[in-house]
Amino acid sequence: MALRVRYKKISNETRLEIINNYLSGKQMKKISMEFDISLSTISSILKVYGKEFRIEKKQRGGTKNRKILPEHEFFIINALNKNGTLSLNMLKKMTNEKFNIDLSTSTIKRCCDSNSYKLNRVSGVLIRTKV
Repeated sequence: MALRVRYKKISNETRLEIINNYLSGKQMKKISMEFDISLSTISSILKVYGKEFRIEKKQRGGTKNRKILPEHEFFIINALNKNGTLSLNMLKKMTNEKFNIDLSTSTIKRCCDSNSYKLNRVSGVLIRTKV
């Protein structure tokens, strides 16, 4: 099995230097040799800068903008500790009233799961259990 080729990681500082060199009139080929980076990579960096005026790489994967903050999480867990029969919709309504933020029930469930709380349905009532 062949190993996958690793690409060079180009820092934002290097990207900025490449752009500044190009804007000052240096040829792409010379920039490529100076930084030991392929010509196509130099071209891509300059193209992105030309279209979007963006120097840094786009963020890929992971959570982009976390909607639920630690104080929201703390509020939800405290509410569950006080009253273990709260449903996801009740928690959603409570967080909306307290913080004026509209969280989805799946986000609230993810918060409960990450804090080792499991919501069980027993005879139509959700009961909180600590795992």
